[in-house]
Amino acid sequence: NIRMTRGEPDKISAHAYAAAIDFNALLNPLGEPSIWSPTFIRCFTEEGFVNGASFARDDAQHFSWLGF
Repeated sequence: NIRMTRGEPDKISAHAYAAAIDFNALLNPLGEPSIWSPTFIRCFTEEGFVNGASFARDDAQHFSWLGF
């Protein structure tokens, strides 16, 4: 599903390329603190992903591959 990056209308989202995924949006809503354990996040970051909890506006549900 082609979608543009929020705030960047000329850039296709990493989600459109299957290089990003949102997990459990209900419990990790945009702008709210993460419910993930450090161990869970580390499982992804050690494999080259970034978690949106580190973004200026928390997006803890979001994991994207840094190689994208």
